[in-house]
Amino acid sequence: MEELSKELEKGQHEQAERLMHNVAGVAGNFGGEGLMQSARIIEHQIQQHEKITEAQITDLTDELQNFITAIEMLTERHHDKAVG
Repeated sequence: MEELSKELEKGQHEQAERLMHNVAGVAGNFGGEGLMQSARIIEHQIQQHEKITEAQITDLTDELQNFITAIEMLTERHHDKAVG
């Protein structure tokens, strides 16, 4: 997630923590367990002033992409049922 990386690079830890909190909340509301877990782990590490690794950001990005893909698939199915 580009925004997370930028906030961390600028030393904006509070904003980065809030971003991860919001991502985790939205993902949880929509059943995105993997994304929620990745965001919560990073949020906790930011709170503890621990370093966030590139691997963790990559994992978060992958989970976000999976989440977006799942929503797109559900949207397509709903559209197909509505049209069909």
